[in-house]
Amino acid sequence: MLPIYKLTVKNYTPKTSHSQKDTPRKAELREIIKQQNNSIEEIKRGCRGKNLSLDITFKLYDSNDGTAYKTDLDNLLKILLDVLKEKNSDNSITYDGIGIIQDDHDYLIHEIKCKKEIVHEMPEAGFTIKISEFHSNKT
Repeated sequence: MLPIYKLTVKNYTPKTSHSQKDTPRKAELREIIKQQNNSIEEIKRGCRGKNLSLDITFKLYDSNDGTAYKTDLDNLLKILLDVLKEKNSDNSITYDGIGIIQDDHDYLIHEIKCKKEIVHEMPEAGFTIKISEFHSNKT
């Protein structure tokens, strides 16, 4: 049984998917995750070949312009899920992700629980991902 792993990024404004800007946004996110988390190699080893469940909380900074409330979860997830993979490609450019999801096998994600919270201090902004092994209730 896979233990629950946790990745946390703070003092960061999660970016949404925007086709022309996705590659630089993914590279930035990959580097921030690596800088702020020292257990990535352990998580990669533990997740290899496993069916995964993700519990993700995005913490969006309320800058008083209303944009945090209008940010779509699906667009936040797109970039994050791509960065979790080992390899990604955008417009025929292949680049490295952080490798928690083996190769480009995001089909191993069987469950995603996701929410956004509005925070009032920038250092609180970012996200938390809890990764565990997915177990079906089917017998």
